[in-house]
Amino acid sequence: MRKHLLVLLLLLVPTTVYGQFQVDIDRWLMQDAAHNLTSDAGVLFIGSSSIRRWQQLAHDFPEYDIIQRGFGGSQFSDVNRYLNDIVLPYDPRAIVIFEGTNDIASGKSADTVYDDYRTFVDGVRNAQSPGEAAIPILFIGITPTPSRWSCCQPRNDLVNQYVAEFAAQDPALFYIDTPTAFLATGSPPAASLFVSDRLHLTQDGYDIWTQNIKPALAAAFPSPKQ
Repeated sequence: MRKHLLVLLLLLVPTTVYGQFQVDIDRWLMQDAAHNLTSDAGVLFIGSSSIRRWQQLAHDFPEYDIIQRGFGGSQFSDVNRYLNDIVLPYDPRAIVIFEGTNDIASGKSADTVYDDYRTFVDGVRNAQSPGEAAIPILFIGITPTPSRWSCCQPRNDLVNQYVAEFAAQDPALFYIDTPTAFLATGSPPAASLFVSDRLHLTQDGYDIWTQNIKPALAAAFPSPKQ
């Protein structure tokens, strides 16, 4: 009986893990259908809870049409799983992604996270028409945080290094070096950049993101509103 229960629990794990995101995915699909938001949609910001919690995102980037698709606790493998639902249908002009922090915190190696990033890039590009210009993909460096400083920072640094080196070889890939700006405030970074959980950003933290993302995004995709 105990063995059968263990097997049942193991079978339920994937459903439970992916089920936590399905409500968000279904809600976005309904919104997209209602607003016909599926073509040439501007700039897609996608990733984990730091994207979801960015309340001022559209305000911080008024020069772009922004689609915000953040789902808390997600990892690169989750974004890859839902690529056909909340990435490719928008035909975005550029993609800004923040993933990796939950991957590392869950125990994944830097190599695994980097491989999942490469899978994301390949998934986006393989969906494009032959000869079509590659969609710019901007990776926000995994942010150093006080709460995950001791457990995760060396692997965070390694993922960031891998992505930066890969992006340097491809004109349509961008590594946004937000970690350096955060570490300029201390090691670990200043508490004022984070809410009480010492993980998620305050507006001051998002201001650092914005200051670093804007020039990279301008280089990748000049604003159609200017």
